Amino acid sequence: WATATNWSGGVGPDADTSVIIPVTTNKPVLASSTTIKSLTITGSGAKLECATAGNLTVTDDVIVQTSGEIKLNASTLTCGGNVTLTGGTLTQDTSTIVMNAASSTKTLTLGSAKNVYNLQFNGAATFALATDVNVYGNWTVTSGTISPGTSTVTFASTGTPAITGSCAFNNLTFAPASAATYAINSGATLTVNGTLTIGGSQNVILN
Repeated sequence: WATATNWSGGVGPDADTSVIIPVTTNKPVLASSTTIKSLTITGSGAKLECATAGNLTVTDDVIVQTSGEIKLNASTLTCGGNVTLTGGTLTQDTSTIVMNAASSTKTLTLGSAKNVYNLQFNGAATFALATDVNVYGNWTVTSGTISPGTSTVTFASTGTPAITGSCAFNNLTFAPASAATYAINSGATLTVNGTLTIGGSQNVILN
């Protein structure tokens, strides 16, 4: 990522750049914190990997097209626009995705796996869930409004994950693979408009 000659025009991306990652033999790896305007990862074989220190801030939209991939490792992806996986792959590892917007409606559309690790919402925008979401880490609503649509949010986290902030869900499922204690912060209100399911054979404790 940091090698200018790897980019068209011989100039690396900056905060005003709309980045398009096509199918290439060598896949870019982001090793340090970077801000760009937008990100599009095209079809089969196109991939961006963010190393642990490769935190990426995108002020507009993130789009991963069919069979493209973004691998996040333990990095943080902050998006000020929509996050859309149109058949692409998000390899979440232990990463954090932050939807961060001050106004209007921003939409989260995940691929068929629908998996994230930590998911956070910041800002005064409305954050729309266009697909189901499986959360394997922490869920944080710092500010903003969650518009759940017809989605199902499944907490699959094990151990002691945190659920922070008040919000509404359509369907909400707790289905950890092993025993879990979910720490819900004091004063938070979780509203389930549809079905609440506590599934599996493992213990689920809500604190």
